[in-house]
Amino acid sequence: MHSYNEEDQMVTRNKVEQPRIDIHAHVIPPAILGKAGPHGPDIMVDDEGVIIIRAGDYKLRGETVAAKKEAEKGGVDRRAQQEKIIFAMGDPHSRVAELDALDIDVMGVTIPPLFYFYGIEREQAIAFCTAANDALADYCAAAPKRFFFMPSLPLQDIDASIAEVRRAAARGARGVNMGGRNLAGKELYDAEMWPLYSVLEELGLPLFIHPYPAEIGDAKAKDRYTSLLLDYPFECTRAVNNLILGGVFDDFPDLKVYVSHGGGFIPYQFGRIETFVNVISGVRCKKPPREYLKNFYFDTLIHELDARKYLVKWMGADNLLVGDNHGGMDSVDGFKSVDEMELDQKSADKIKGLNAKSLFRLDDYFV
Repeated sequence: MHSYNEEDQMVTRNKVEQPRIDIHAHVIPPAILGKAGPHGPDIMVDDEGVIIIRAGDYKLRGETVAAKKEAEKGGVDRRAQQEKIIFAMGDPHSRVAELDALDIDVMGVTIPPLFYFYGIEREQAIAFCTAANDALADYCAAAPKRFFFMPSLPLQDIDASIAEVRRAAARGARGVNMGGRNLAGKELYDAEMWPLYSVLEELGLPLFIHPYPAEIGDAKAKDRYTSLLLDYPFECTRAVNNLILGGVFDDFPDLKVYVSHGGGFIPYQFGRIETFVNVISGVRCKKPPREYLKNFYFDTLIHELDARKYLVKWMGADNLLVGDNHGGMDSVDGFKSVDEMELDQKSADKIKGLNAKSLFRLDDYFV
């Protein structure tokens, strides 16, 4: 039982009392490719040696910071490098080796948000989610004490989504993953979502809100700079706002929601929500907005140290988690990010793993 401190010196760590859990990582098991028919998904390497991920008409040029830095050193076969990355994204044994090297005990995995497919036909969506969630369950089964998964849902059909939640839970799911807006024509505050929230609350499954690119399904004019940079934190902000003002937690007070990317702009603009709640129409929440924050968990994927410190001061250590988009375009070392804040040991241990262990009911992973 061990970990590394900031100087990379070996120190003793009790994994039960000081677990290291990363709950934000996307994987692409080969079994999901092409399972949405003409919509894909597909993954390939282009002529410049960059990974291209296709979901319907949308294509993401998947350059990561780490891969780019490696390529800039020179002497790197770009295509071979990227093909190795693609293989590792679908191979649980490669990922276990990464976890061992980084001293991470457990990782939560989901499909990439590009693959929600909220805009495709109902039957294809159901078939894809079934295949994708089975692939995630099989991925985790390769190392059952190191991974847990959160399924995506065919929100085109709420009854089918509920059936899929129950089926995935039977295969070991510890939460449910969805976008934050335009959920197959629904929003988080729509009454159509209530039966789904009821089942999540019944099963004790947290909801993991992760945005998807704004260009998908919205027919927006392509914005070269905004989508992945600012739309993601904005969509996180919108999700928190809509869940609170939409009265979701008044009807489902035990529903827990993890929101990626540090909760977006919420910690820095929550006062604006509190100011407007009394002057806009249609607000359903019965208590002051701040009283619902206990239902939320944010990760610490905030790249600026001072902003990250403010997140802890504002939200408190009890509702923060390490979720660093492992291997993704904006990925950082989430545990190092916690160390950089120089928190007291109790707070650091909560954020690094104890909160996630409780939220996702992972005690059995540490037996």
